[in-house]
Amino acid sequence: METPHVSELIRRIENLLRLGTIARVNAKGYRVRVTAGGLVSNWLPWVALRAGTTRKWSPPTVGEQCLLLSPGGDLVNGVVLVGIFSAEVPPNDNRANTEATHYPDGTYHEYDHEAHRDLLRCVGDVLRQVEGSITHEAKGAITHQADGSILIESKASITLKVGDSRIVLTPSGITADPDIVGGGHVSLVNHKHTKVSLGNDVSGKPL
Repeated sequence: METPHVSELIRRIENLLRLGTIARVNAKGYRVRVTAGGLVSNWLPWVALRAGTTRKWSPPTVGEQCLLLSPGGDLVNGVVLVGIFSAEVPPNDNRANTEATHYPDGTYHEYDHEAHRDLLRCVGDVLRQVEGSITHEAKGAITHQADGSILIESKASITLKVGDSRIVLTPSGITADPDIVGGGHVSLVNHKHTKVSLGNDVSGKPL
């Protein structure tokens, strides 16, 4: 077996770990090219957070600092470890108690484990599609605010319940239990009318 020349060994050792930046991104092919030490690599895969039955997709971006890992010092077989902050792309936060994600369009998501707060600022729409049920439980209040209209739609029924009282909306009508009180004093179940007479006369307003 031929012994590698010293210069070849040095080259391979230098190629084991190279700090570089993302030069090009092929998202469909899940490959990137890296500029490192004056060299531009071939198309190489990047290291994802998960790549098994659970998968995490977050492609690198051009200019992102990375580490090029080349087993045996062969750049052809390299993989790219991304996510290294640099002077050109500084950190998006500096708090030790916060996990934060900024997106290019301005959307922002953070969790502050000191304040126990989950925050999402989305510049567009938020869509959740669920095959099963959704349950919201809060020990505090729940508030929904909108500059536009609010639509609650069901093919079966909508129930509003406070204590033992409830209002149920179904396609056939609206039912209330135990009662509905209008104007703060007029009971739908027990109200009385003024000017009541027999025959076809119309009674007066409810008391």
